[in-house]
Amino acid sequence: MIQEELKKLQDTQLKMMDLIHDFCVKNDIKYYMIGGTLLGAVRHKGFIPWDLDIDIAMMREDYNKFKKLLNYYFNFF
Repeated sequence: MIQEELKKLQDTQLKMMDLIHDFCVKNDIKYYMIGGTLLGAVRHKGFIPWDLDIDIAMMREDYNKFKKLLNYYFNFF
């Protein structure tokens, strides 16, 4: 994958993460960055330059709430 495509993908993922963050804050859902996403945030102040995904985790209760609300608002599940 060329650098321009990777940057475009990372920018799109960052916009998606903004939406997920806003949704979680609005609905009092706790989530955590994990794995390469957490490492990149600390070590690179952003994405790991070659990383292709965003890693988040939730406790089961928050995940169930997240799924339920996504289904209610967007018919996802």
